[in-house]
Amino acid sequence: MIEAEGIAVRANNNLGKGSQSVIVLGDGYTIRQTGKRADNSSEGDGYAVYAGNRDDDIGGFGFWDQLAGKRNNNKGDSYVFIGKDATISSVAESKGRYRSAAVYANKGGLIQLGDNVTVSAPSNEYYLFASAEKQNLGTNNVGDTAEVRPGTILLNGDVTFSNVADVSSVVMQSKGEKSLIKSGYMNYAIDNNGLDLKKDIKESGGKFTLDGTLLATEGGTIALNMLDGSYFNGMTQIDDKQSIINLAVDGAVSRWRLAGDSSLTQLSLTNGSTLLAYHEENDVVTPLTLTGNVKNSNGVIDLTDNKSLIDKEKLTSLTINGDYLGGSNPSSTTQPYPGDNGILRVNTIWNDDDSSYTDKLNINGTATGFTRVEIKNGIIGDVKQGKTDKNSVAVVTVSDHSADDNAFYGFADTAGAGQALLVKSNDNNNNYVWRLAKKDDSKPDPDPDPDPKKPEVPAFNLMPRANMELGYNLIRSLHERVGEQQTARWGASEQADNQMWGKLIGNLESVDAKNRYGYQSKLWGAQFGYDISITEDEESKTRRHSGVMVSYLKDNLNFYDRKSVRFNKAAKKYDVYEARSGKGQTDTVAVGAYTTTYSEDGAYTDFVANFDYSRNKYTSGRESESSNNSYGIVLSAEAGKPYTLTENEQTGSRWLIEPQAQLIYQYRAFSSFTTDHNIKVDQDNRHGLRGRAGVRLARNSGAPGSAPGTVYFTANVIQDFVNSDKGTRIGTDYIKDKTPGTTGELGAGIQLPLGEQANMYVDTRYSHSLDNSRGDSEGISGNIGFRYQF
Repeated sequence: MIEAEGIAVRANNNLGKGSQSVIVLGDGYTIRQTGKRADNSSEGDGYAVYAGNRDDDIGGFGFWDQLAGKRNNNKGDSYVFIGKDATISSVAESKGRYRSAAVYANKGGLIQLGDNVTVSAPSNEYYLFASAEKQNLGTNNVGDTAEVRPGTILLNGDVTFSNVADVSSVVMQSKGEKSLIKSGYMNYAIDNNGLDLKKDIKESGGKFTLDGTLLATEGGTIALNMLDGSYFNGMTQIDDKQSIINLAVDGAVSRWRLAGDSSLTQLSLTNGSTLLAYHEENDVVTPLTLTGNVKNSNGVIDLTDNKSLIDKEKLTSLTINGDYLGGSNPSSTTQPYPGDNGILRVNTIWNDDDSSYTDKLNINGTATGFTRVEIKNGIIGDVKQGKTDKNSVAVVTVSDHSADDNAFYGFADTAGAGQALLVKSNDNNNNYVWRLAKKDDSKPDPDPDPDPKKPEVPAFNLMPRANMELGYNLIRSLHERVGEQQTARWGASEQADNQMWGKLIGNLESVDAKNRYGYQSKLWGAQFGYDISITEDEESKTRRHSGVMVSYLKDNLNFYDRKSVRFNKAAKKYDVYEARSGKGQTDTVAVGAYTTTYSEDGAYTDFVANFDYSRNKYTSGRESESSNNSYGIVLSAEAGKPYTLTENEQTGSRWLIEPQAQLIYQYRAFSSFTTDHNIKVDQDNRHGLRGRAGVRLARNSGAPGSAPGTVYFTANVIQDFVNSDKGTRIGTDYIKDKTPGTTGELGAGIQLPLGEQANMYVDTRYSHSLDNSRGDSEGISGNIGFRYQF
């Protein structure tokens, strides 16, 4: 610890030009100034750390020099280097013209603070003060003339300013031409020959924690690199264009809370850092002004804070008196919401009666680059699409568009399924407004306005259809489920009492709904069954298999919007394109029961009942996540009868043709849910009635008395008699699209005996919609199974 009443650490050079006075302190020092007196006369009091140049006599300066009008204009340099983890404090309070400072550099003095330094000072006193002061007038005894010599304070790492009285207190001041407070450092080394100092200043940065005001006057400079985790609650002030304050705020955790009107030279926001420009005191919101240039490469200007979302009196505005530069990262088909552009965050209240109110950014200068305007939880209000386009009040105003055009763009969620776009106003080219496109009436339009929907909408709208298809995939047909049971019995030497079976399921499906949405599904799973009862009527030779089954299916889905909207950087306008809007996942468990009756000639009836529980998860292109449940009941009745076309008695092979018919009823219920954007989604419960009519051409081969193998081909027409394409309620909107209801299917399968008691069976099918008036669908399905009798 170093402690003193007047000045605790002082490097004072009273020698001639080229000389230097140096103090080097290591890590972990506590430096305290304890006296109450503040004085900047010839000796000086009230500074914890000081580096500068006093006006005391030096050798050779005497009485006759003074009579000749000469002055002691010493031009030596003073340095104080302090290591990391230091604590520096002063307690002196100003009584006259001089103010105390915890750290003070003037007249050629330089102070360098290491990493993780804490600085404190009394109310209304300086924490850091760099001053450029002119030494005594006239020449000194060796003929040197007076000159202004600046003070420099370098900050090489994190700095915490503690116990600041209020945000109006000047925490640091750089006063005078070339005086400097900067994030930086000088390299130095000490050896037997003394100090080896590299006087070029290197850039550095640190985490700053401070409340208060930064002040640059009379040509002084403050240049700070605030790294991730910095917090600045206060203001900046420069007195004229010769003074400079440059702030570079970096990192997603860094924040400058603008406490009042401020002026600086340039503010840079990078890597998610935030300028929070919202000031409320005594329940009154005050608009703010920032004079200076702003470079928002990929930071955030936030006008929202935690204010009431329904009180228009809490809305605010920020005016930038200077030029504004946004980011340069374009949107693309894979990234319609680029994360590396500047962001402006506002709240907008917009009602269906066309009344609107908003936070606002005013730029009295040029605006270039790209800045995305966003509303965290969507537009507040009940505005809906109408017969014509709707425009809000101005959100951004730019006085000078000479340098660039369309520098701001954005997507704002409504309380329904749609989004408003930030566009230039038709009435005033300097204003950017939210525009909600007119409702799509499906009539031909040679130049339609982009009509963006939330990226979650395709998934919310089509997931019920995908769940219904999953329910049908749990049933499929008898031969897909268990293979060719009847021909296997023809070669059996005796009746089996038990049977178990299992199969792996795979299904690929692509659906393009009629209007704009679509999805691709990759479904896989497993199904296992056990015949708990196998009975045979000896008189009629009919046989019945009754059993239970369990299933697990996983469906991975990608959802698409053929009319998705993005902001095209090259064209500087919105355009429409097809894009993946999000993805989904369904996990399903199911239990079921079945009973199948075979006549002696192979005719069959098959009845199946199945109950399933599905968990749906949604992730949109903007990483919005939601989930809900669905429950399904599926009932199936199927019948078929084979007819022999040809038969070879010697080889036991024969060709069969088997007409088939099937009717499947499905009921599915969906739980409603609320998105992380606070929008309620209600997917209506669905009924489905699907019919299948088809034919199977099969060849059974094998020696008489042995288990035959089977190869078959099948063709089917599948018709949905009850349309399950009900709409989805998304907030205030009801979204409905059409999907195909008539499908053609071609397939082939094979069954191979594995001894007398086991069989392996494989089935694969290709399907395609037959009527494109309701959209288009295409799919491939397959399964491989194993059946064992004992």
